[in-house]
Amino acid sequence: MNGMRRATKREVEQRKPILDALCQRLGIQDLVLCVADEPFPNAYALGSKTICVTKGLLKTANEEELAGVLAHEIGHVLSWHTL
Repeated sequence: MNGMRRATKREVEQRKPILDALCQRLGIQDLVLCVADEPFPNAYALGSKTICVTKGLLKTANEEELAGVLAHEIGHVLSWHTL
């Protein structure tokens, strides 16, 4: 992935209700959200508590779709199925 970076405060705040609800429901704390500068929609889990989403996903996914993708990636984190 090109240009992966930690999500900005604004990017996190825009998705905070989704992230907080998922983290509480799935029992994960201190999740780190990163953003990759890629035009296509994609997401993946890294390490012990990091999820990376692409700019393409953030631009195209609605809240429900994004929640589904993030829940899926949190599942990978909890199962240690990460890159």
